[in-house]
Amino acid sequence: MFKLDFIFRICAQNIVTLFFSPLSEQCCFVWAANANNVALAKPIYRFGETLLGFWEEFGAKPVKFCQQTLTTRLLTERQNAADLVKQKDVALNFAIDSLRQSATDDQVTDRLHEVLRLLDLIKNIYSDTRTQQISIVDSYPGEVENVLNTYETACLRFFGVKLTTSGGSFAAMHTKSDKGRSNHLQDVFRVRQPTRSVDGYGQFGTGSPKNDSRSSHSDSQVTRKKQSAGVNYRYYQVKARSDAINDLRLPLRPESQVVSIKNPDCSTNESEYFENLILEITTSGIIGGELPAELIEAPLIKEAYMENAQKPETQSLVKVCLKEGDLILVDKFIVNSIHVRQISAYESLIHRIKRRACEDVANVRLTELSLHRARIQRHIDAVKLILQDLRSNITGELNNQLDASQSQMLERVEATVQHKLTQSTRSTM
Repeated sequence: MFKLDFIFRICAQNIVTLFFSPLSEQCCFVWAANANNVALAKPIYRFGETLLGFWEEFGAKPVKFCQQTLTTRLLTERQNAADLVKQKDVALNFAIDSLRQSATDDQVTDRLHEVLRLLDLIKNIYSDTRTQQISIVDSYPGEVENVLNTYETACLRFFGVKLTTSGGSFAAMHTKSDKGRSNHLQDVFRVRQPTRSVDGYGQFGTGSPKNDSRSSHSDSQVTRKKQSAGVNYRYYQVKARSDAINDLRLPLRPESQVVSIKNPDCSTNESEYFENLILEITTSGIIGGELPAELIEAPLIKEAYMENAQKPETQSLVKVCLKEGDLILVDKFIVNSIHVRQISAYESLIHRIKRRACEDVANVRLTELSLHRARIQRHIDAVKLILQDLRSNITGELNNQLDASQSQMLERVEATVQHKLTQSTRSTM
């Protein structure tokens, strides 16, 4: 008599484990993508083109239009101020000529007040123009923020997801989906927001960085714990296909929030772009057609197991050493029964590998969303730098122009008044 448990243990240690370990890597999404890189190249390239066109339509063009609008409004205010100053300058020259022709002290006093009044008007024009241009520059961040919010809304609709609340609901949905899910993608997922490291010594610290090594190490541990606890995560829910397609037809924001200055390029093409996108999705899919039929599928565990069982080394009889030291030849029928038992034992692991392939597909979408969030954050930083440069340059230029104009005007008026008073004094004498 031989012991079946001992035979099962020998086969589990020397047969199943040897060929099962590499298969756990072959049945994942990465293996399928590597094996079908030629077949998937065209769909991925087409999806990249669609994604690039989407960024140009809702990200690059609106921001560029905001920059052009800012420059146009500043130049318009500057030109209007120059026209008003030119008109007042004509009236000022006429008043100065009248002051020169004054014959009495009363005429000199009245016409001198008129000259001073015109000078005050010119000064107020420069001051109002500077205030108006500063207000235009201050309104630019709000317009850019509206554009970025609109772009984020368009991104969510483009990928067919929506923001949802965080907390315990995610854990409940995650557990529920793990228990009762077959091959469907996860309904709720989370994306970590991009974080930037803060140099505590350069910005907030007062001591030496060498002395603060322990505190910085502890702070990094606390930060890592907070991030692992889900502090920097945003939660999204996948929409149904019909709901996602219907949402593409809705306006990106309410009419009350639309800026008075509209972009003619984006406002007219927005609905057309989404209509074309809906038509493309409903007819051929967003990647431009179904996947190629000649894809290489990852081998299943059971098929690979039976293929391995046909090998000569498995077909031969298995020698098992018992406690008595006798050699017992195990028949092929017993080996086949061991195969069936091992397959049933690893059935749950096979299902986990299938779920892993579906989760890898979802991870691709998570990576795309995180890349978009990082691109938006980089654009916000660039816009802030542009705003700082514009504000500093425009404010400095306006101050210099006002100071130069005011000093020149005062010098000219003082010289004119002094000259006129001298002539009037000579004429009266």
